[in-house]
Amino acid sequence: MTHGESRLFLAMQESIMDEQLVRPKLGQRPDLSRQELLALHPLPNREPVETAELVCVYRLVKLLVLIGGDGCCIEGASCSGRSTLIASTALYLQADFPKIPHYVYTTQSSALNDREFLESWLAAIGHEFRQGRDRTLRQRIHTRFVNAAASLGARKIILLIDNAQFMHTRELDFLVDVRGELARHGITLVTVFFGDIGTANALRKLAGDESPGMWSLNLTFQLSGLSSDDVQAVFDTLDALPFFEAGTTWTQFFMQQAWEKKWRLADHVTTFYAGLEKSRLATALRTASGKGKGERPDVPAGLLFMTLRRFLPYVGSLGDRFKLGDMPSYWDIAIRTSGYTSSDQRLSEALPLFGLPRGGQSGRRLP
Repeated sequence: MTHGESRLFLAMQESIMDEQLVRPKLGQRPDLSRQELLALHPLPNREPVETAELVCVYRLVKLLVLIGGDGCCIEGASCSGRSTLIASTALYLQADFPKIPHYVYTTQSSALNDREFLESWLAAIGHEFRQGRDRTLRQRIHTRFVNAAASLGARKIILLIDNAQFMHTRELDFLVDVRGELARHGITLVTVFFGDIGTANALRKLAGDESPGMWSLNLTFQLSGLSSDDVQAVFDTLDALPFFEAGTTWTQFFMQQAWEKKWRLADHVTTFYAGLEKSRLATALRTASGKGKGERPDVPAGLLFMTLRRFLPYVGSLGDRFKLGDMPSYWDIAIRTSGYTSSDQRLSEALPLFGLPRGGQSGRRLP
């Protein structure tokens, strides 16, 4: 795609605000404009969609909470949808375990001094007071954890650590101190590390001889991408999920006229994969997921959802210009503008991180 075509694509996305396409068909909120509704739409706002990987990850986390495990490691490349998994896991924990405090902490890729490190933890746990010596800040963090558990009568606290591949000895020692302080009050710390492929091994080496008694990092789940059946399930889900403000489903909102003619996203999985083949992404992804020639590759969740965030607004902006026969070209444009191409540095850096699960078998695994 040329620079000019990319600019045209973005301009056409903006034209989806055209009132005449959807105004007469809005369901529950006719007082909202097309632009206001678009601003509320769950897909551009990155509202989590349940995928097979999300189900497996949360099942593992929930198992740890229920049986008394102390932690696990979720590994995946930077484009595998880790951030969405963390956000979804936090929401599920709140729904299933409202009496167990949980916190999300993102390890910084750049080095923080000791003061900045403690302040980042204070921010993560919602503590507004940052004054005092380092020792005071550390004690403040410990006290917040203990009080949070005590206020709910909880015997556990759950930590979701993002970008765990950036952790060093100081970060790990800090968690050891937190764990020890909580143990003195009869509280178990459950820690879920999210990081690149290889994070669990890196943390084991970092911990040294303490690792076996510290965290069960042998409990590891690798995000290997979404299978063809998983992609079909996502498309089916988007066709069915309600967008209440507009009185439509998620996909129907963008495709009002085509929807009335029985167009459904679920019918175009094959066309999506054809677009991957045309972009040469499929070859690279097949290598990463251990699939043979001609097989449909596993697709990183980040690639899939970024493509959908381009595809649906684009085809929705076409109005009367939409042609079912041009569907392959629409997918081609969406994939090319997703930020992932076979020659992009972003994908080149991410693919080695996918790796093959232990034993040389493709697919996801649970301990």
